[in-house]
Amino acid sequence: MKLFVGTLVVAGLAGVLALTGCTSPSVATQAPAATQAAVGKNAADLSGALNPYADNNGDVLPPGYAGPRYRLNHAYPVSVPPAPGEPAWREALGGKPIGKYNAIPYVQALKTAIAGDVRNLIDDYTKWDPIAAGWYDQPWIAIKSENWPGREPVQGSYPGPGFDKTTYPDLKVDFMQDYAIVYYNKTAAVTLHELWQKPNPYAPQPAGAQFAEGSMIIKLAVTTVSGKDWAPMQGTSRSTIFVPPPTASNPSPAVPPQLIPVYTLQMDIIVKDAATAPKTGWVFSTLVYDKDAAGATTWDKMVPLGAAWGNDPGVNDNNLNETVVNPVAPAYSKITLGWGGRLSGPNDAATQPGPNPGDPLQGISSCMSCHGAAEYQALAGLVPLPNAPGSAAWNEWFQDRAGNVPQTSGQTALDYDLVTRQALINWDAARGSAPAKERAARQLQLLRSRGKRTVR
Repeated sequence: MKLFVGTLVVAGLAGVLALTGCTSPSVATQAPAATQAAVGKNAADLSGALNPYADNNGDVLPPGYAGPRYRLNHAYPVSVPPAPGEPAWREALGGKPIGKYNAIPYVQALKTAIAGDVRNLIDDYTKWDPIAAGWYDQPWIAIKSENWPGREPVQGSYPGPGFDKTTYPDLKVDFMQDYAIVYYNKTAAVTLHELWQKPNPYAPQPAGAQFAEGSMIIKLAVTTVSGKDWAPMQGTSRSTIFVPPPTASNPSPAVPPQLIPVYTLQMDIIVKDAATAPKTGWVFSTLVYDKDAAGATTWDKMVPLGAAWGNDPGVNDNNLNETVVNPVAPAYSKITLGWGGRLSGPNDAATQPGPNPGDPLQGISSCMSCHGAAEYQALAGLVPLPNAPGSAAWNEWFQDRAGNVPQTSGQTALDYDLVTRQALINWDAARGSAPAKERAARQLQLLRSRGKRTVR
């Protein structure tokens, strides 16, 4: 019998715990040994709504499918691995503060640092093995509910906002849907252990969601359009996911899933580097596919769009001091820059259509401002709307807060990590929290509306 989160909400977390043999966190502060074994490294590799470590959303691949299958790596390290010395990306700064002349070399050094592990993820997904490579991901993301599509079973992706011709008039199809895939390096995964495994994933510790220096989070974005339908994607790598064929109005319609091709669009690399970014602790960087770049493979042609290490508080024009955009990045990738030209890639939906057809897009957000709303409970929205652009309320999203300072007073900051935010929303919804269900529904509506003119 396949149960989804909608069913779990009715039964409540006590029923989940009973079915999994776990002790309710309301009556125990430390799980017994049997429970720890059940939620430890050997627990899952199972699909199903009752398992926080589920690999996928329960959609069953077609008979005879012999391709790759996503496996959640949740054997998180318990201690931070020793640093080998000054990281190459910091050396790329040449001993100077990050800025206009060295931010792009910094991003190039980040790309080089992860190339040995991640190249296959971009160039040939059939050869990508995150468990062997030592990359990890979050629990509570796979489960499908009425307000969350869960992870599909081939790549573990979930839908992004999608775009239509309002954003990219040169599309030869009505819209394109994008999907995101997120991984954490070994250092970052220690925080996932602190958050989800002390004592177990049914009793998370949001205060533990603070990442150590050297933590790295990567997000790959793929899209449904090929170079045939959109020129910027000519020659990019192709892979497969298993999803309900998306429509312009719904990234996850209630129809049977199918194997569909997707194409590499973007990769974000986020690194905890307080020496370089002392105000926020993080440097956000984005790579985008450039069909005209030198190189033989898609990985070679992933070029820096830019870097951001702060939110440029109080700057309501394009005179930014904590964002650098690569002047030679492909033109399509700069259309979706955010508020005041802040860093945001095509997958990040930091813009909205203008009030009239033909108007330029309006920047409303950025990578860092959106991630700055990562908190528990998730009271702050991801974008500053409906506040007036440039107002004091609007600029609450554009502050240089440390990762342990929440945007909303009294909440627990989640150190700029939105997947942690979503995982905690899903956990809350699974145990029957009505506010969490409402937040999940609101987030799904946001997901379905951003990048499209038809919804304000």
